[in-house]
Amino acid sequence: MLRRGAVHRAQWLARCLRCAPVAACCLLLPAIGCRKQDDGLTSSQRREGDRLSRIAKRTGGEWNKLTQEERTFLIKNLSYGNEGSARMLLLAAAGKIGGKPGGPPRR
Repeated sequence: MLRRGAVHRAQWLARCLRCAPVAACCLLLPAIGCRKQDDGLTSSQRREGDRLSRIAKRTGGEWNKLTQEERTFLIKNLSYGNEGSARMLLLAAAGKIGGKPGGPPRR
């Protein structure tokens, strides 16, 4: 049979062990923080993607509505000199081709 002091220590130890995970979370949460998830893109890649989105929105994916400077940007910077790839990229950015993730392709 445990003495009164030993029972008190055992209860205290059990209470501390129940609180340990909570205390650990409280200490680790500020260290982890609520950072934006890293998507692996560099800042220049993000800028190019944003520019492509703006161009696609303005033109609706139509190649004939592009300025010469925008065509050069799409062909040289985003599709490595291939005009066909640049056209497909513009259509995809405008939402004209491709399916939604997890869903059937559009018809």
